[in-house]
Amino acid sequence: MDKESARVRVEKLRKLIDYHRTLYHTFDAPEIDDAAFDTLKNELEELENQFPEL
Repeated sequence: MDKESARVRVEKLRKLIDYHRTLYHTFDAPEIDDAAFDTLKNELEELENQFPEL
């Protein structure tokens, strides 16, 4: 993955994670299960490790 693609994906993942955290913690209405949420977080962590400048 090139840096620009990673930047776009990181941005999208951060928004998705924030969205799902809000649903879970504020509204007690999760749309995805914990495993799916963990998958999003793990993907973000991997990209941040590969591209720390993002």
